Amino acid sequence: MKKQIGIKKPVPSSTGGSVGAVWPPTVDTKPLTDNLTGDILHRGNDRVKGFYPNIIQDKNELRLFMDELIKLFAMHDVSRLTVRAIIPNTLLSGELYNLLNYEKYSPIMNEARISLSGVFPGHSLAYLALNRNSRFSNTPDIINNRSWVSIIMQRQSKTEAELLRIVNSNGYAFDTQFTEQDISNLVSLYNLSLPRYLMVMDNTTVESMLSNPDNQRLFIRNHEGIIISSAMAEHAHIPLSIDKNSGVYNLHIAEMSECVTLPNYRGQGLMSAILYKLIQDMNIGTVVYSESRAPHKPINISMRNNGLNYTGTINKHCVIGDNTSLSHGSAFSQMEDLHVWALVKR
Repeated sequence: MKKQIGIKKPVPSSTGGSVGAVWPPTVDTKPLTDNLTGDILHRGNDRVKGFYPNIIQDKNELRLFMDELIKLFAMHDVSRLTVRAIIPNTLLSGELYNLLNYEKYSPIMNEARISLSGVFPGHSLAYLALNRNSRFSNTPDIINNRSWVSIIMQRQSKTEAELLRIVNSNGYAFDTQFTEQDISNLVSLYNLSLPRYLMVMDNTTVESMLSNPDNQRLFIRNHEGIIISSAMAEHAHIPLSIDKNSGVYNLHIAEMSECVTLPNYRGQGLMSAILYKLIQDMNIGTVVYSESRAPHKPINISMRNNGLNYTGTINKHCVIGDNTSLSHGSAFSQMEDLHVWALVKR
C-alpha cells in the first residue's frame, strides 16, 4: 500500500493571520480589488499555500513529499504552490539537491531556509515552491532587489541603546493600547502606505487585527499622543508530528508584520525600535521571521538591525504592492518578491 503523505486530519491554523499553519494546503484564489483603481484581480494571489505538520525524517519520505507537491500543483489551476516544511539539514544539502537534478523534480525550488538551531538542532524550516513562468521576476528586478542584500548582511546588529535612542531622545512613548481614533488613524496610515494591499484595511479589519489575542501589537506615539509607527508579531504554535513514539511538539513561530510609519517620521529608526521591543518580549525559543518586501530597503535594514539573518527570497509571493514599488504596470501586473529574515530568540 502506498504511503500517504500528511496526517490523518487537517491541522487548522492557530491564528487568523498570514502565519499559514495549515495542512492540507489551502487554495488562495479569492478575488482582490485594487483600492486605487477599482480593478479586480479575479484570481487574487493565485496560489496554493500550506505548512506541512510532520517532520520529514529520511530521503524516502522526502521523495514522497515532493511527489505530493507535484500532484497538488497539477491538481489546482494556480500559478504558484508554496509550502513550508521541517527538513533535516543533511537532506536539504544532500538528497534534496540530488533530487532537484532529476527532470521530474527540477521545477521544485527551495526558495528560503530558516535554521532551527536551538529549537530543532540539525533541522531547518524550508520554503519549497513550484512556480509558473509568470511568477518569476524579470532580471532587472531580481538584480535590483537582491544585489544589495549581501551589503545589508554585512551590517552588525545594533545595541539596545542604539535602537532605542530615537524614541528616548525625542521623548516618544511605546504603547500597546488603542482607541477608536487610533483605529481610524491606522486605517488612514495603512491605506496611505499600502493602497493596493491584499485586503481591505477598514476600521473593522484593523480593529479585528489589533484585538486578535494571537497578535502582539506595539505602537510609538509622539508628543501629541498620535501613533507615528506601528507593527505587530503574529504568533502561532504549530503542532509538529515527530514520530509515533515521540508524539507532537509545538513549534512557536512569530511573523513580524503590518509594519508602517507616518511619512514625516520615516528613516529615523522607529521601526527598528519597535521590532526590538517586540522581540524582547517574546519567549526563548520563538522562531522570529519576516517576509519583507524586496523592493523596500528600509524594512529589510530594520530586520538586520535586530539581528535577523537573510534566509532566501520567495518569488512573487502575493499582491502587496503600493503605487511606487512596481517597475511597470498596475499592482496586479506582477506580484512582489519577499525577502525572508529570521532568528531564533535566545
